[in-house]
Formats: sequence, C-alpha cells, structure tokens
Amino acid sequence: TTDADFNFYNNLLNIDGLTETPIVSPLSRTGILSYRFKFIESYTEDGLLIHSVKVIPRAMGNVLFEGTIDIIEGSWNIKRLSLSLEKGSTNLFDKFTIEQEYKLVEDSFWVFSKQLFLYETKVGKNMFYGKTKAGYSEWKINPTFKKRYFSNEIGVVVDDAFEKDSTFWDKIRPEPLTEE
Repeated sequence: TTDADFNFYNNLLNIDGLTETPIVSPLSRTGILSYRFKFIESYTEDGLLIHSVKVIPRAMGNVLFEGTIDIIEGSWNIKRLSLSLEKGSTNLFDKFTIEQEYKLVEDSFWVFSKQLFLYETKVGKNMFYGKTKAGYSEWKINPTFKKRYFSNEIGVVVDDAFEKDSTFWDKIRPEPLTEE
C-alpha cells in the first residue's frame, strides 16, 4: 500500500503489489463503459453540497471497484470514497477496501487527509484481517527546493528507532494502536 498510487483522478490505477492488471478508475474518461452509477443521496457538510454515488462494476470477472464516492457539487472533487476489490481481483487478498477522505488546503487544493486500507484473506481454515491507516497533514503546495536537495535515498530508519519506549511513540502517533 505504501508503494501504490491510489489516485482515482487517473484513468488507470497501476497497483503492482495488489494486482498485475491496471484498474479502470470509476472517474476515468471511459469509466461509464466499465461502471454503472446510482445516485444515493445529497447532503451538506461544511457548507458544501455533496452527492453520494454508488459505483457498480458492469461486468463480473474484470478487476473493477465497487462501493461509493462522495463528490462535491460545483468543483466535482472527491470528498470521500470507499471502494473494494473482491476475491479474484487481487494477488493476495480475498477482499481489499480503500477508504479516502480529502480536505481543502490553501483554498484551492483538495488533498488526502486520511487513507484506510482494509484487507482480508483466507489461508487454509484461517481467516486473516488487516487494517492500515495513514493520515496526511502539513501539506506544502508548490514547495521550492535548493539544487541537489534530492538524492537516491528512498527511506531512512535511524539507529535508535528500535530503542524508543512506548511514551515516545504515544506522543508522536496521531492515533493509538489497538489492543490487537
């Protein structure tokens, strides 16, 4: 999930770790050929009129999403979505769900505020469930970087990361771990 780009504004989602087949986004230019849409309701949130729409795959057996997308009237941006891939659609999971929430930044950019991944799979007689939450904050739109700011470094784990006690992690973790 960390390597994937779940950008539903793209026509196709290439999510190699999840499925080898590119997935047609419900919002793609050709989405109407792959999906049926059903109006659910309209509601107001933070002074915005939002339309909730059911997304239904047109053909079973294709790698397509099913769920709901909430769209903001006028700007037609995503406010939130909950879309699932069913058994046979992914390499690893019997069911995979992504939930996203967006927020307005600097009065003109809608960006992720939250992403939640729910996944389940059965191995033998055992059912396994997983949940990954990601929160996004402190967005910087159009930042400038000095020359040679970036290197080929992908990620860093500092040496003392494994030595930190629970009070350190409780302070910086925006959401506490569950008992499980």
